[in-house]
Amino acid sequence: MIQVPGDWQNELRMVNANQENSLGYGSYYLKVLLPDASPPFLGLRLNNIHTAVNIRVNGQLVESVNYPTAEKTEQSHIRGPITSLFYADPDKRELEIILQISNHELPFAGGVDQTVSYGTAEDVNQETNLSRFLQLTVIIILFLHALYAFAIFLMNKGKRQT
Repeated sequence: MIQVPGDWQNELRMVNANQENSLGYGSYYLKVLLPDASPPFLGLRLNNIHTAVNIRVNGQLVESVNYPTAEKTEQSHIRGPITSLFYADPDKRELEIILQISNHELPFAGGVDQTVSYGTAEDVNQETNLSRFLQLTVIIILFLHALYAFAIFLMNKGKRQT
């Protein structure tokens, strides 16, 4: 069993004693038992995927980023959080979620090393939007600080140092 969130380096070492990094590939399996009054649209948010992931729900591919493979291949490099929304059949009381992940680029971290959020599509979207809003707020604050420092520089440009 692999602890999630967590780097999979120790588990890879159990398979190959010479493994010195987090390069590799694997699958995570999660079975979710749904309540009777489950909403039909659900979501999954992976806060950080380093190279590639396929998300399958009940055998159907619902999200694919960078096509995970067993061997290193040339591919685009999309990193960061992934939000995947999907339809859950109201007649079924369970979901089988499979995350197929590969990491052939970054030796220092692999697997699902940050939290995974699961919930209604609305809740997952709300978490994603909050994260984007907070990131935008930090960018604006940093920009205002840079603008303020530049204004002080311009005001003091013609003055002599004593």
